[in-house]
Amino acid sequence: MVSDRTRLGLKVLAELGKAPARRRSLADLQVAFGRPPGLVVVLRRLSQAGLLSSHFGLRGGYRLKQTAFDLSLANLSEVLDGDDLLAPCARPGGPACRGCPSDGACSIRPPLVAAAQAARRAMEAIRVADLIAERRPSPKATGDASPSEPACAA
Repeated sequence: MVSDRTRLGLKVLAELGKAPARRRSLADLQVAFGRPPGLVVVLRRLSQAGLLSSHFGLRGGYRLKQTAFDLSLANLSEVLDGDDLLAPCARPGGPACRGCPSDGACSIRPPLVAAAQAARRAMEAIRVADLIAERRPSPKATGDASPSEPACAA
């Protein structure tokens, strides 16, 4: 459900979140992520959405704004990919899928709408701050006997 672009956006936010006051150049971020396709688009959309500040010039770069931490995963996905979680027709009142011959009498649309709404509710409950947290407390530090799970770095 989470696109490659949204995953890359989370990686960018996590990387910038390590030192929020520090500006990181495009070249630096490209090296950090292995020059992924779409990085420039992700940075532009995050900047346009007010989640990053961007500065041009010799000492330019990108810096994380505090508003990024308050964002839900659903909001981040909308910023980077739009609001089509499953298919265009899964949005209430959304257009028919390209090439769909059903013309409004689609038998798969109702379950797609229900699945998209459930996915959206789940993604609304997840905060970017939770996803990009660099470390979780160890069981020894919290007194919890169950081991903590590492965050996905992929």
